[in-house]
Amino acid sequence: MLHILWLILKFILLTIGWILGIILGLILLIILLVLFCPFRYDAYVDKQTDNFKEINGGGGVSWLWHLIVVKVWYLDGKLDKSIILFGIPVLKVIAWLKNRKKKKEE
Repeated sequence: MLHILWLILKFILLTIGWILGIILGLILLIILLVLFCPFRYDAYVDKQTDNFKEINGGGGVSWLWHLIVVKVWYLDGKLDKSIILFGIPVLKVIAWLKNRKKKKEE
């Protein structure tokens, strides 16, 4: 009788041990991905005349294989920016939500 209880307890503890080991391994993998995944950056400038007001340029930074992207560019005297998280343009979503809220209020 005691032998059967010991086998059941051993099976439960081994199962819990495996589950905890897998969870800790996944947490460690995520931490290592965050620590060792480099930032990727790019920049460009285009100047075709001697006038400094006609300079076009921009740049961007991405992290975690383009899951998080921040871009800034200056074209025709206008400064624009874009923030993309998991392929979703955040600034466009915020603008859409504000427009939707305004339409509901009207």
